[in-house]
This record gives sequence, C-alpha cells and structure tokens, in this order.
Amino acid sequence: MKFQTLALAWLLLAAVAQAETLTKDDPDVTEDGLVRVPSSSKVGVYRLPEATFYQYQRVAIAAVTVEFKKGWEKAHKKDLTDADKQKLRGDLALEFRKELIKELVDRGGYKLAHDTGPDTLLVVPSILDTDITAPTASKKQAEYTYVRQTGSMKLVIELRDSASGVVIGRLIDYESTPEHQQPQLATQISNLADFRLGFESSARFTHEALSVARSAKREDQSQIKTGN
Repeated sequence: MKFQTLALAWLLLAAVAQAETLTKDDPDVTEDGLVRVPSSSKVGVYRLPEATFYQYQRVAIAAVTVEFKKGWEKAHKKDLTDADKQKLRGDLALEFRKELIKELVDRGGYKLAHDTGPDTLLVVPSILDTDITAPTASKKQAEYTYVRQTGSMKLVIELRDSASGVVIGRLIDYESTPEHQQPQLATQISNLADFRLGFESSARFTHEALSVARSAKREDQSQIKTGN
C-alpha cells in the first residue's frame, strides 16, 4: 500500500470546526503493529503494513462501546440514575451506528453483514471520553439550561478482518461540538443532534479512507500484473 497516496487523500478532507487535534498520547506505531500515516491533524489514520482492503464487499458493525470521560459520572452522580446513564449510552450508540450504516452501506456500496467471511470487514466503533455538558437538560419541566458548548468525545473506529479477527486499521477522531458566542438553550434532543454531527464526520472519514485504500491497492495489483 502506498502510504503517500492515502496521506494525500486524507489531507484533502476538510476538518470539522471546533475539532480537537491528536495528542502526544497517540503513538506513531501502536502496540498491535499498526503504523500511523500522515493525515489531517484532526484524524489519526493507522494501517497494518501490506494489509489489503479490495477484497471486502460487506461490512459487519459490532456493538458500539460508550465510555464517559474520567470523573464525569462522579460529577453528575446526583443528577443521573444508572438508568439515565444507560439510556445516554444507548442513544449515542444507536446514532453512531446509524451514521456508519448510512456512509458505508447506503453511500459506500458495502452490503451489511451479520456473519463473518473473507469478504467481510468488521467495523468496531467506540465513543470514548464522552463529556456531555448538560446531560439533564430539559429533563425537568419548567427548567431551562443554557450552554455555550454541548460537549466532546473521542471516536475510535477499529477495522478488523472478520475471518481472522486481525486488526488491520484504526481511525482516531477527536470531536467537539460547536462553541457558541452566546449561551444556547440545551435539551436532550439538541445534545444528541450536536453529537450526531461528530458521528457524521467520523463515518465520512471512514468511508473515504476505505475508498482510497481499495482503489489504490487495485492500481498496485494492476501494475504488478502488467509489469509497469
């Protein structure tokens, strides 16, 4: 795989406003052997050297993991019950899954699979460091909550060969919701809508990365066969 080709495609993608950048905690080579390639400062792209993607015609999407930012649950201990937190996790996971299906299946042309196989790529999404500024907004009647920013999160999309389970790619995307000059009325609906923007962004980056990887590898194979 030509890393230069993949890097150029990623550099052409526009960064989403208010997004955080990668940090020093994101290594150049991961413990499981993935190599970081040049990309937008907003998104970390990792690939397993010599991994191929052209053979995948289907995608299976694993259950979405949702974890809150350290200290967040303690800070909202009096505001949220365990059921409330479980609902938040479920709502966020459902929206992320919807956006991945929309990009990879509806727009990307992959078939949605529910089993493993040599033609199936397993997508394992995670929503980490989730920080919702006002998780209880509009929960009580006649109470109004205003915020400048809804929150932030770290999105990780891991790509595995479904037949072997080997991790062949990973995207790391730091997303922050837009920050307004004036406080805006927050509701549980608006919270979810703002976070959905981040899910849309990550799903789009994943779609584009896979498209580049598939086409570039086909070009390499063609050159080898023709002797160019």
